[in-house]
Parts: sequence; structure tokens; C-alpha cells
Amino acid sequence: SRDSKKEKRDEWQRRPMLFERQEIPHFYALRKDMTEVLEAMEQKMSTLQNMGPLKALGMDGLNALFFQKNWETVGPSVRTIIRKMWWDGVVLSRVNQTLITLIPKVENPNTIKQFRPISLLNVIYKLFTKILVNRMKHTLSDLIHPAQASFVPGRHITDNIVVAQELIHSMRCMRGAKGYMVIKVDLEKAYDYLRWDFIEETLRLAGYPDQLIIAIMPCISSASMSLLWNGSSGEEFSPTRPW
Repeated sequence: SRDSKKEKRDEWQRRPMLFERQEIPHFYALRKDMTEVLEAMEQKMSTLQNMGPLKALGMDGLNALFFQKNWETVGPSVRTIIRKMWWDGVVLSRVNQTLITLIPKVENPNTIKQFRPISLLNVIYKLFTKILVNRMKHTLSDLIHPAQASFVPGRHITDNIVVAQELIHSMRCMRGAKGYMVIKVDLEKAYDYLRWDFIEETLRLAGYPDQLIIAIMPCISSASMSLLWNGSSGEEFSPTRPW
């Protein structure tokens, strides 16, 4: 039954990790005082300046251009919020609100799968998460297997497309009694099925410093969303796993 499957799945998910905490050289730099990193980025504001000034508005109705042009006025307040998010691991509920707009994939959509959901985030939230990403991105190559070709700086998904084409071509040209096969694994929305405590434990076992994990987890767990439809936002809800 569905309940018994869920019980077995939950039991499997509670099993201890099969690997120990890693010590990766790049991570020693992450353990340095993050204050220096935040202050440097606040002074240069390169992260904010690199944002598209007129991208679609989030729930607060403010685009990046507003912050770029009025930084002398709003900058101190933004710094206070970012520091609180970093040191206290607190993401204000109004900061992590998301509008979801649906973009049709086809000319006359009939089902929900024929829409592509796009998340519209508040600028302060995007600014904070970009600071975290810029701090972490140099460590990804030490953690992610070389076969993972996308979402890692310096790697491109097209590399694996070429490898797959060459593999299929080689298999078609093979002769002999031994057979080969290719397995295609569909990882669509795989992240949606992860438990938050699993993500936290994985970050910790991977060697990321505790302060960074404290800053990351509220970004995941405090999100609230509203569907934007015909110019109006619907009732707010919190994302959860489908089971």
C-alpha cells in the first residue's frame, strides 16, 4: 500500500550517512571570517550592479534599478538585513516571498504541464543568495563528479550531449555476440523530493562551515509562494514535498 511504501521510504531516509565529514582544502578559506567578504561586497556592490536592472518585479514591487540608483539611501538598511540573515540565520518572511508566473510552452495550453513556472524573487533575497553562491562556487568542482556537466562553473551540458552521441554511435557500430544498452534516468524535479534535514546533513558532511549552513538553510525552509495569474496574486502557501 501507499502508507507502507511511505514508511519504508522514511525508514530508509533516516539511515545514517555512508560517508564521513570531508576535509577539502578549498573549504579552509570558507572558514575565514565572513565579515570581510560581506564588507568587501557591500563597498563595491558588484553583486547588485551585475543584476539586470529591469527584470520582473518580486513581491515587494522593487527592481534592482531602484536599489542601484538609491543605494546611498537604502544601503544601510539592506546591509542590516543581510548581516542579520548571515549571523542569525534568520530570513525575514517578507524577504523570501516568491511570485510564480506561468509561461505557456505551447500556443494553446490545456494542461498545467504545458506551462513553465518562473519564480519572481525579491532583490534583497537574490542579493544575499548571490553572495552565498559566489562564496561557494569555487568549491563545487571538488564535490561534484566530473561527469556532472551542468550547473558547475567551467562545465557545459553540451559536453555530455557530445559524449552521449558518440557513445550511441559506437554502440551502433559494434559487432559481436555481446550486447550493450543505455539507461536513461529521468531526474525531473529531483530536488523537490529531498528532505531539508538531508540537505543540511549533506552540507555538513561535505565539510562546509557551520556558519554558512546556518545562513543557507533558512533560505530553503522559510520560502512562501503565491501564484500570479491575470495580474493578481493568489493565496500564499509554503512549498512542501509531494509526499
